[in-house]
Amino acid sequence: MADTGITEEPQINIDHYVSKSYNGKTFLNLCDQKLTEIPSAVFDREDVTNLFLSNNSICAIPPEITKLKQLEVLVLDNNCLESIPVELCDLKK
Repeated sequence: MADTGITEEPQINIDHYVSKSYNGKTFLNLCDQKLTEIPSAVFDREDVTNLFLSNNSICAIPPEITKLKQLEVLVLDNNCLESIPVELCDLKK
């Protein structure tokens, strides 16, 4: 099989990384998963309040981040972000 240079995102079961706290907060911890982008399934979890994406290789935050209406905490340290999208300003929490 020839190497095309195209890599696929690892298949991640997002629900496996979700936890709920006693006060109703929903945490999604995808740190250290070797991600190059935020998996699209993350944006289907509109109940997420705390999203941890540290220590990956994420270079961009897609506009779909605004689907996370309950998001209060976004942690992206140790990634390769080149800019912060203006869409983050649309998040109210």
